[in-house]
Amino acid sequence: MSVYDLAAAAADYPRWGGAPARSIVVCTQQRSGSTLIGEAITFAGSMGCPLEYFHPGFRPAFETRWSVCGFGDYVGRLHRFRTAPSGAFAVKLFWRDVLDIANERVPGAFESLRMATPAQVPLESYRALYGLIADVIPNATWIFLTRRDAVRQAVSNFIAWKTDTWRLASGQERRAVAPDYDPDLIRRLLSRVLRSNAHWRRFLLANGLPFTEVTYEDLEQDYSGTLRRVFAALGCPDARIRPPRLSKQADDIGDALLKRFRAEF
Repeated sequence: MSVYDLAAAAADYPRWGGAPARSIVVCTQQRSGSTLIGEAITFAGSMGCPLEYFHPGFRPAFETRWSVCGFGDYVGRLHRFRTAPSGAFAVKLFWRDVLDIANERVPGAFESLRMATPAQVPLESYRALYGLIADVIPNATWIFLTRRDAVRQAVSNFIAWKTDTWRLASGQERRAVAPDYDPDLIRRLLSRVLRSNAHWRRFLLANGLPFTEVTYEDLEQDYSGTLRRVFAALGCPDARIRPPRLSKQADDIGDALLKRFRAEF
């Protein structure tokens, strides 16, 4: 897959000195419309460029480009090159990214949380997790992005994983061959979505963090209206809204897999 243009060096901001003045955190999971909302925030200007900076799909390339030495150095480089001139640093975080950061800072201390259900996690653990990421995202505003149809999200994740197609630019050729059906993998992906979303909600509530909740379906049904609500929550109610440059990836292949999975389970 070619390098995502917003992750390339050309998309870095002019050097910022010190910690960001504010942070924007999109709490989400894969296949929830996070690229759609992330690009909307980026192209609105002044609010930063939210990418999965701590996800293994993105982080290694940034570390190599910036010759990073250790976690603290990586955070410093992110703040330096990915903080907008307005002082805003934006990031997308999956739940697994939070646990990766925590376990990197306190090796092994939070490893048991990876498969734990939210009911098994004491509120104190969520507060401890926040303490380990707070300096990465100073003065944060939180956007909680989910997808109401978690089954469709899991199927979409399955297809993206199997075909290595995570985004589709307008005019880009769609996949032609359906991946081999694997209901067990889809079930595991569905379980991860439901578990991770529940963890996010308890994390935000346990730490008393106000958040704006948005769904993929909101964006699909009322793109401009939903973004206007998000931008208002981010303190930029008059930010510009550009038409999305991504194409929907839903197609007959996905619909057929979804129909089969729902029929069987």
